[in-house]
Amino acid sequence: FEIQYRGLKKILNRVFVKCVDLLSAETQIITDRLNVDNILDKKVEFIPNGFFQEKNTEIFNKRNLFITVGRIGDKNKNNILFLNALKRIDLKDWKVEFIGPIETEFKTTIKQFYEDNSELKEKVYFTGNISDRVTLEKKYADARVFVLTSNSEGFPLVFLEAISNGCYLVSTELIAAKEISNNQEYGSLFRFDDTTGLAKVLEEIIDNKIIMPPPEKITKFANDKYYWPKIVEKIINRLN
Repeated sequence: FEIQYRGLKKILNRVFVKCVDLLSAETQIITDRLNVDNILDKKVEFIPNGFFQEKNTEIFNKRNLFITVGRIGDKNKNNILFLNALKRIDLKDWKVEFIGPIETEFKTTIKQFYEDNSELKEKVYFTGNISDRVTLEKKYADARVFVLTSNSEGFPLVFLEAISNGCYLVSTELIAAKEISNNQEYGSLFRFDDTTGLAKVLEEIIDNKIIMPPPEKITKFANDKYYWPKIVEKIINRLN
């Protein structure tokens, strides 16, 4: 049955593909793989996801602030890894904000974290959910660094929100992270579930051993590659 199903699925895929004017993938790595192996019997175009802002900030007044945004405590987000890394380093004059709705069961973990590390109460904050986009954009604009510890992701829109506001990326070795950081020109990657690796990156940022590019340069990269009007223009050109 499995063999028959795979054969039927392949036939349906080919029929479907013939009816499509434009096939795309969100990362260059996946696009290249699909084209080299000719998996879909049709050329696949690289069309990334994008962002749109009415007004881009051109001059930033960044603070020594790490932020992460998402469902705090969600198993896949692996926020516990971030907390464990923070235990190992001296934040000095840096602060950390976890932004997003907090899973109920994770509140016990947060309570224990503060009990074990009382000196971090004035440095590590759990902001909760921010539904107002302007307020959230301000958080990104203030932060120097955006941190993502996820075990898996597709194409996280939080990356685009971060780099469009000039944030340096620190992330697990996700395919999207490699591309959105421009092969670590605008970010640093560490292995999955690697507390020591994350702590090392954070420490090197704090101690200025990692020289981060100016936020204006990061924003320019974001605008050049991931700004929706430019992406839509590319789609129109491909269809004409």
